[in-house]
Amino acid sequence: EHHFDKHREMNLFTESFQTHTAGKGKMSAYQIFPGIQLSLNSYHAEQASFHHDSHAHILEVNHCRLGRIGWDFQYGTSVYLGPGDLALHSMKCCADSVMTFPLGYCESISISMDLEELKRHSLPIFQETSLDIEQMRHTFCKPDRSIALSSAPAIDNIFSPMYTVPEKIRLPYFRLKIQELLLYLGYLDPRPSGLTQY
Repeated sequence: EHHFDKHREMNLFTESFQTHTAGKGKMSAYQIFPGIQLSLNSYHAEQASFHHDSHAHILEVNHCRLGRIGWDFQYGTSVYLGPGDLALHSMKCCADSVMTFPLGYCESISISMDLEELKRHSLPIFQETSLDIEQMRHTFCKPDRSIALSSAPAIDNIFSPMYTVPEKIRLPYFRLKIQELLLYLGYLDPRPSGLTQY
């Protein structure tokens, strides 16, 4: 299920994107801004494998709402997410990866941000604050690993409402929440002591 203007937008979730699972899965993808896409995900399976083009300039943000996620990446690293946890990495890191669902199910949100596209089509929020796209890229787009953030009230306040917002106002609501997420990520402590890698 995709919510895109097919003549204007490149779908980062379908262009060269392949996923396989022995169970059931659904991804509802939305174009939020140029270069930013969001997907509501639901899986009833033991695992799912993913393959897509490798993009070092695209930041992937993944939030776990229900279930648990074990995610193994192509460079031998992995993250383990429980309810409320967040994982951030480049699409180079997860180009060939496998998610396992120890409880047999998972509900999550995936957000892809093309940082090069955001440079070309800057959002007003970047002009009104000191948010630095290059700093975000340096902090979160590691080519060989994912960064995990444990559940916290600030993360919950951003993501939890997006799962239940009525469909008729999803797109404008997602636009507000994505800008809130950008502010949150832009002011996280970028030092290793301020972030957690599992």
